[in-house]
Amino acid sequence: HHEDLKAAIAKFAEVILSPNSEKNIDVRMRNHKGKFVCIELKAKNMFESKYVQGILVSLRDITSRKKAEEIISLSEQRFKGLVQSGSDMIWIINELGELLYASPTVQSVMGMDPSNKYGQNIFEQLYIEDGGQIREQFLQFMISGKKQIQAGPYRYINDFGEIFWIESTITNFLHDPSIKGIVLNSKDVTETKKLTEELAINTERLKTAQKIAKLGYFEYDFQSDHFFFSEEFYQILGLHGEETNNMSFEKVEILVHPKDRELVKARISSAVKDLIDFNEEYRILTKEGTEKVILAIGAGVRNNAGKPEKFRVTMQDITDSKIALLALQNLEGRFKSLFDNSIDGVILSKENGTIISANPSICKMLGYTQSEIGLLKCHDLIDYDSDIINNMMDVRSYNGSFIGEILIKHNEGHLIPAEITSMKMTDAEGEACLSTIVRNITEKKKIEEEQKALTEELLRNNQDLQQFSFITSHNLRAPVANLISLLSLYNRQNPSDDFNPVLIEKFEEATMQLNNTLKDLVNVLVIKSNNRIDKQTISFTETFKAARLNVDNLLNEQNGIMEADFSLVDEIQYNKIHIDSIFLNLVSNAIRYRSFERSPHIKLKSYRQNEWVVVSFEDNGVGMDLKRYGDRLFGLYQRFHLSREGKGLGLYMTKTQVMAMGGKIEVDSEPEKGTIFKVFFKS
Repeated sequence: HHEDLKAAIAKFAEVILSPNSEKNIDVRMRNHKGKFVCIELKAKNMFESKYVQGILVSLRDITSRKKAEEIISLSEQRFKGLVQSGSDMIWIINELGELLYASPTVQSVMGMDPSNKYGQNIFEQLYIEDGGQIREQFLQFMISGKKQIQAGPYRYINDFGEIFWIESTITNFLHDPSIKGIVLNSKDVTETKKLTEELAINTERLKTAQKIAKLGYFEYDFQSDHFFFSEEFYQILGLHGEETNNMSFEKVEILVHPKDRELVKARISSAVKDLIDFNEEYRILTKEGTEKVILAIGAGVRNNAGKPEKFRVTMQDITDSKIALLALQNLEGRFKSLFDNSIDGVILSKENGTIISANPSICKMLGYTQSEIGLLKCHDLIDYDSDIINNMMDVRSYNGSFIGEILIKHNEGHLIPAEITSMKMTDAEGEACLSTIVRNITEKKKIEEEQKALTEELLRNNQDLQQFSFITSHNLRAPVANLISLLSLYNRQNPSDDFNPVLIEKFEEATMQLNNTLKDLVNVLVIKSNNRIDKQTISFTETFKAARLNVDNLLNEQNGIMEADFSLVDEIQYNKIHIDSIFLNLVSNAIRYRSFERSPHIKLKSYRQNEWVVVSFEDNGVGMDLKRYGDRLFGLYQRFHLSREGKGLGLYMTKTQVMAMGGKIEVDSEPEKGTIFKVFFKS
């Protein structure tokens, strides 16, 4: 999955760089049906193993486990929510049901003074249809000798005739000298009963989950060194009869798959010794040889003195139940969890732009608090007049969703590039709303720009290599071959031969040609290899004057005119040698490639364009066919007007010097209509 790719690559990089290291990586991967499943990858560096010499990767499908964990978490949240919806009421009664004590919450919850009820049988306050049932349940509880039972919900009538639904945990503390009674820990579940219809579907799902889950349980008492194992626990492990006698941690560990055994032993040891909670998934081998996947969740309990008291573990056979548990997931709870904990920003809004809710990630991304962003509308965050946003709304209106890139306004005013997924939804009341997932792609854009710049640099370097290859095969080979040929004609046996001086003269010409070519290459290489170019404040006006002095005689011979306007921008931080060379080359070219039909007219002008300082060099010369020569215009030793003097090096050197300082150069030209060179300097 693209969201997991970066983290997975980073983990594999750690494994590759660390001999014998091992990393666990949880990722989402597409299966043969095209759906994403959760995979646990275990990657181990075994390059030093002569039998492997690579990265050993094992894969385990943990999709169902992940979703089972979500269901368990959801169930816990629901349970806490139900507990917190009412206030606990504590009653203490004797074995006859007579009230001995009632906590103040009884009065605050039920609106009655419990002190008036002391000595009375509380069962007489029950609704007539529930009285017999709870009396019978209480009687059976007393006879059974059980420590605790759950009772209710049942109805209780207060002094004003109001009916409350009560649910109680009844615990026998008759033998506790500090209490000497039966304690009822009661909750007012009246409001909960009113919500029964709304919770019917979820309640049915929970019942189904409990039936399917079949949780095993064991408990260890540190004081008595006693174990308790539930029947379901034995069934999960495949134990029967005498095999269940004298169970211990060691007997359980033996059933663990050999490959998981050391991990489980270490976890149990840490949990028992230090009371460290654990949540582990591992494999077991039953006596029948069946392999099962078990989810074990354990927690330790300390007494008031801080010493270990009990260690409890629930165990679930999730081999077959993972898919079933997935079907029982409460969509609203899952969305809430994803909403609050999502790395990406999420905004829920109405169609008119009113923000209903925004998760912590989007608040952090845009620099708002939860309360601040709740006062905004989507119009405050994006430009609804832009073509991109209009297109987004059109696509979303037609398809129901939109995926694309937009700019979002930060609280401090700057814009953040973001990748969004926006879709239409319907809330619980049937009203249309919008869900928008926002991902900050500032770093992605930065990387893309760097990659683009690198690609362009590689292309330029490749072109340079081609040019140098051409020079090596042509410009250098020709004079070298000429020298070799001349040497072969030289009469070494008779140095006074009349033809030898002629050969020496030709040899000198070939040598000078080779030397000039090498000088050109050295100049180019010096510019390209110089990563630290000194800058200083340069005046375009002064640079222009210097260039004009060099071409004044030639310009006067042609009755030419050269004018400059640097009123908008006259100074720049640049390398003096480079800028002098750029001006001189482009001015010289304008004169050299003048039209024979008219006197040269050259105009220079400076101005700002976004982050650039631009100097344009415009002439009325012969111009050129850019469709024909444009791709070779700035190449090394490229000439397009063979009737004019030149080596085809000037424009190549100019572009090299401009790009060495982070700039760029553009050209616009037509045959017999002149040429405009625009040099873009970094401001």
